[in-house]
Amino acid sequence: MISKILVWIIANSYFRKITKFDNFAIKNDNCAKIFALSHRNGAVDGWVYSYIFKNAVFTLAKSLQRNFFLKILFPGIAIFREKDKPKTYKQKNIQAFKNMLNTLNHTPLCIFPEGTSSLGLSHLPFEKGISTLSATFVKQNKKSLAITPFAIFYDDPTCMGGKVFIKQGEQIISNSLNSDEIHANLTKNFEKILTEYKNEEDMQNAHKIAVLATLFDENKNYTEILLNLQNSQKQNLEQNLQIYENETKGKNLLLYKKIAIYPKNILVSFWTLFITSLIVLPTLFINFIPILCGFFAGKKSKETHTISLYKILAGYGVGAVFYAILVVLGMVFGGAKGVLGVIFALIFSLWGLRLYGAFKKHLIAILNFIKFPQGMAKFLRLENEINANL
Repeated sequence: MISKILVWIIANSYFRKITKFDNFAIKNDNCAKIFALSHRNGAVDGWVYSYIFKNAVFTLAKSLQRNFFLKILFPGIAIFREKDKPKTYKQKNIQAFKNMLNTLNHTPLCIFPEGTSSLGLSHLPFEKGISTLSATFVKQNKKSLAITPFAIFYDDPTCMGGKVFIKQGEQIISNSLNSDEIHANLTKNFEKILTEYKNEEDMQNAHKIAVLATLFDENKNYTEILLNLQNSQKQNLEQNLQIYENETKGKNLLLYKKIAIYPKNILVSFWTLFITSLIVLPTLFINFIPILCGFFAGKKSKETHTISLYKILAGYGVGAVFYAILVVLGMVFGGAKGVLGVIFALIFSLWGLRLYGAFKKHLIAILNFIKFPQGMAKFLRLENEINANL
């Protein structure tokens, strides 16, 4: 229960929005179920998926359960990786494998087949653990197994206030004892919902275009835009993006998700900024110490895909201690009213953190308009061109 509460708090405050597409139509209720999950943004992926799949059991690296606090944050069936225990990892995972087989009889099992995460150009190689587990389960239980792939996408994976998008792939109903056949089918279905890029510039351009396409319309499918941009139309949009970036280069504009943005409607942006600032600014002031700790922790990350993880562990960890101290002080100096005041400040802060993404977007857009108003027409021309073609 504590784990679910913590996951709910993280998911509803660190991220601006978590969007599920395809209505998550998990069919075949009588089948055992494996959810095969793409892995992009470190252990943060686990929190997002846990928020979606509330009753599933997750497999995870044993290294994520190094202490009592981490075991609360990362519950599930722990697996030893080869790099953790090079000589004994297979033997140590025998019991974990048995636990997975038992879990499948009554609860969906979530597995990350890439083993580790990366914000790179394409997915990492899929390990054969799911196919081996599936073939063994079918053999032992004489019943079919449903395997459903899911892909995860972030519009701003390293920062608070970003949005997350989950895409469901085609479900596989497996009665096979051939693990190679299962692995091939899973790989084929996975690759239909994943992206692949030639180089870093190619990937960044695709995400900038998707950001602009969804900037003023939150109902647009960010994931489908990325997948559709694998087509030939991308080249023309990239050229227009390059023209815009050249036109605004050297103007000291602020970047929002790596692109200089402007308001679509100045009055609406000013009004939204004003309303959100009434909640966000007090939140930033109240939580200055936890936010600062999270910021510096992110700077210590050696890999891009662990920046948000470091920020969350440090920021929310310090925040927990910070509010615990406030509760004690509130109780000592204000009694029940003091404690209620601290609880109100906590709820208010979680609301403010959730609104931070919208506040940041409109603040950057307005500041860019003030700095270089001539760029607004160029920006809106690009935004209209992108939306007309997507």
